[in-house]
Amino acid sequence: LINVTATVTDAQGRFVPGLKADDFEVYEDGKLQTISQFDSERVPVSLGIALDTSGSMAGDKIAAAQGAVNRFLYDLLGEQDEVFLYRFDSRVTQISGWTEDRRSVGRMLGSITPNGGTAMYDAVAAAVPLAQKGTRRKKAPVLISDGNDMNSRTGVDEVCQLIRESEVLVYAI
Repeated sequence: LINVTATVTDAQGRFVPGLKADDFEVYEDGKLQTISQFDSERVPVSLGIALDTSGSMAGDKIAAAQGAVNRFLYDLLGEQDEVFLYRFDSRVTQISGWTEDRRSVGRMLGSITPNGGTAMYDAVAAAVPLAQKGTRRKKAPVLISDGNDMNSRTGVDEVCQLIRESEVLVYAI
């Protein structure tokens, strides 16, 4: 059994509810596959956030990023969801481990000041293993950054391999 996760949105980016298995086709090597199991209900999420706090994020960029994270925390996540927060500049720092206390994460987020370079690949390499340890059925780290990696010790090939070997979806914004 191979799990395939899909999120369907309309042209305005809004979630499309009410889809059924018949609304999807899954192909492997060009051959239509039978969908043996389908679930469209919302399930609790383990969501990790890795926020770029490098010097290039100063000003409006960090304000917009903090606003986006706050939207995740207060508008999009449910009460049963859990979250962790990493910040990264020239190095990666875990701000909060897994918690359901989104208010405390929001308070921690507000005290972050941008500085330094960008170790984006190191941040993903740290976030993926922690995301795998989430206790909810869906697990995903979200990377929020304005640019390219400049300071990582981890290479892009190594990060790609780590993601392929995990069962988490990595989202980049």
